[in-house]
Amino acid sequence: MHFGFHAPSPALVPLAAGIWFASSKGSASAPAAEPIVPDGFMELVFNLADPFVRLPPDGDTQQPLDLLVGQLTEPTTARSTGRVDLVGVRLRPDRAACVLGMPAWLLRNQLISAEQVFGSRLTELIEALADSADPGV
Repeated sequence: MHFGFHAPSPALVPLAAGIWFASSKGSASAPAAEPIVPDGFMELVFNLADPFVRLPPDGDTQQPLDLLVGQLTEPTTARSTGRVDLVGVRLRPDRAACVLGMPAWLLRNQLISAEQVFGSRLTELIEALADSADPGV
């Protein structure tokens, strides 16, 4: 697995604490489950490859490809189903509500489709992120 973290472009600094990516070509063997531990941040995660499966105690649940991760208060576990190509935007805790248009606490411990929160604004948000991308990274 290849992982990297970048500072946000100047246009994103007011809203984002950082941008991260993870990639892997996958393997013939079953991929290992990865713990996701609480870190105080909300994140938008865009999956550009095969889906991940969340492994809650009550069974496997496929994660959406446009994932909004609320602030976690307990660890959760996810497993790749193949190729990995993720881009994540780590939202600043003090500004997440501005991006969401709702109090951030409403999404605590939620891993849901970003489209559920942003609706048609998701396309606009993705375009704004693309426009603010730093070509030097």
